[in-house]
Order: sequence, then structure tokens, then C-alpha cells
Amino acid sequence: MNADNNVSKIKEHPNQLIHVGVKELSILSNIPPNVRVKYEDNSAEIITTHTKFKKSSNEIHVSIKLRFGNDNPDEYPFKITVEIIGIFRINTKLFEEKFVELFAKNNAPVILYPYLREQVYSLTTKSGFPPLLLPLIEVPSIISK
Repeated sequence: MNADNNVSKIKEHPNQLIHVGVKELSILSNIPPNVRVKYEDNSAEIITTHTKFKKSSNEIHVSIKLRFGNDNPDEYPFKITVEIIGIFRINTKLFEEKFVELFAKNNAPVILYPYLREQVYSLTTKSGFPPLLLPLIEVPSIISK
């Protein structure tokens, strides 16, 4: 099978991530860093927010933020916060404006999630702790025609 044939079949989505950046990246160690320390990694809190759709630029800003741990060394070896911001350009000729908020609430955070996972993994590893590896998530779909 020729790989070039597959490329021509890929259809670009009408909503595109045009910028991604880190808004917050912090870790506070409650104990001396140790790669052998054990901790439960199932208590992470993930928060998503978005701005209103800007018709003038066809853009919407979406944030995904992770909080994990607290200041108590008996409960958590560290406290971490990571927030990723993405700017999406919406092609309203191909994607109905009435679905933009739904896209921002459901699909855009899923698009940003791998960026969040990488930052969390990298920060915990660089800080001398076992990596905090966020789980894979299910992907919702929106069909707009």
C-alpha cells in the first residue's frame, strides 16, 4: 500500500488548534524528592473552561487545568498544578456556530489533554518523583454538517 494514497484521504477538521501554551506549571515538594515514593494518582482534579466565541476573529480560548495533591506530606509527596491554554480557530462556513460552545466544552479539552499529560509527566519526573501519568480518556464526537 502506498502511504501517499492515505494522506490524500485525510480530511482537515473545520476547527483548528492554532496556538497552545502553558499558563501555569508548578510543583511543590512536601518531602525530599524520591523516585521510589508511592502515591495514589487517581485523585487528580481536572477543570476545563472556555471563553465566549469571538466572531471577529473566529476564535475561542479553551483551558484545561490539573490539580493534584496538597500541602500535607502524610497524604501527598507533592502538590502540582498544570494549566494549558489552547486557541482554536472555528471555520463557521463548515461548522455551525450553534455547536461552537459544545465543541469548546467537550472536544477541545480532549485535543488539549495530550499536552497536559506531557507537562504533568515531565514535571513530576524532572522533580525527582515517579511520573504522574494521566489515564487515557474517551473521545466524544460532534458531527456538524
